[in-house]
Amino acid sequence: MLIALFACHLPTQNPKATSLNFPLTVLDKGTYSGFTEKELSFMVIKEKQEFLKVFSMLHSIEILSPPPPPVDFKEKIVIVLLFGQKPTGGFSIDFGRTYLSPEGALSIEVKLKEPSPSSILTQALTSPYAIAKIQKKGIKVIRFIDEKNNILKELPLLNS
Repeated sequence: MLIALFACHLPTQNPKATSLNFPLTVLDKGTYSGFTEKELSFMVIKEKQEFLKVFSMLHSIEILSPPPPPVDFKEKIVIVLLFGQKPTGGFSIDFGRTYLSPEGALSIEVKLKEPSPSSILTQALTSPYAIAKIQKKGIKVIRFIDEKNNILKELPLLNS
């Protein structure tokens, strides 16, 4: 009887996912960066030198930029979300839910926020970004999805 009672209240999982909320550690995020492209962009970084270059570019507009966070590239990869350059404040980008399929496809939800038309906004160029590290074992492809599960971009994870 108790099993039947509690079984009704167990959370359901996506049958296609082996791991909901695949662990992801946010390293850095912000509204202002040195990224000047206009389009939404995604990066998967597998090497320290590439990470240092991207981190430096993102913080190039700062007088005193912070040191890059440590990443063990033998076991981790770095994911970078770039919203693109925007004409005002009120825009942001962030990581949402993540899950790994049995086939090795890691889906990362990208949360995009835009200001409402009636908002009073900072009148300055912004370039929102978010950076996270994630375990690379078992991942063959990374899918960036929106909040409706539409695929925004898919990047293979080669030589991992």
